[in-house]
Amino acid sequence: MKKKINLIIAGIFIALIAYGSYTYLIGTGQDTVIKIKQVDRNGTLINSPIILAGKFLHNYDFNPQIQDYDLTNSNDLPSNFTKKNQNLTLKYNSNLNTKHVANTLNKSHLVLSMAQELSTTSLGGSQKANYSSSSVARLRILTSGNGTSWQRLNIDYPNIQMRNTTPLWNGHDLYVYFGKEAMYTNDFQSWKILRWSSHFNKGRIKKQHVFSVKGRTYMLILGNTSKNKENRVYYARIDTKDGAVKSKWNRIIDWSCSVSSRQLNN
Repeated sequence: MKKKINLIIAGIFIALIAYGSYTYLIGTGQDTVIKIKQVDRNGTLINSPIILAGKFLHNYDFNPQIQDYDLTNSNDLPSNFTKKNQNLTLKYNSNLNTKHVANTLNKSHLVLSMAQELSTTSLGGSQKANYSSSSVARLRILTSGNGTSWQRLNIDYPNIQMRNTTPLWNGHDLYVYFGKEAMYTNDFQSWKILRWSSHFNKGRIKKQHVFSVKGRTYMLILGNTSKNKENRVYYARIDTKDGAVKSKWNRIIDWSCSVSSRQLNN
């Protein structure tokens, strides 16, 4: 009997030591860091990477769901902090179908394209631009009915660095111009490269803008045809069927004067 009591006491004592060691380990150990990247079907970041830190085996408060996106590898997400640091990539597919996105663009009074900086995090609702070599800037399309309230289209975006973007929607194809390059899509999942003009191949394009006059669409450019020349303002007519330039480039000599209707008819 005495031997049995001693065994029970010894078992309790061992259990207390094990529990104490366990609580000490998870309570005083170094924090585990989990870095989470959320990407769409093209591997493009949807948001800036999320960093979670906490004690080993502790639960963390993180909701992986993103509006208009379906998570495809939820099993890769642990339920609590692991012992070692982790880098996780959560993969999503946009669940917006082609017809829905096209209707949204057709009904919108305004369509805007911009580059979202994803290498820095926002603070107090604002975000500092990063123009260094570590910058990660990805395309975003926004729509609005009044110019005040804007909604982002949660589609699958091209995984390519973009800045100073300009959109063109012709009712079935979405074109995005950025400098000398352009891309387009009609299913809002896969994107193709468009070689839209060779006029500035030896120079650079600093800014571009698409506008329409009397049923014709034009591209307005701030740039130059040679890197050693001063920037000038040019315009040319664009065919909205394929997004390419269909006229010669005309330089605006005096930017203080408006472009005449006669010039735009050229």
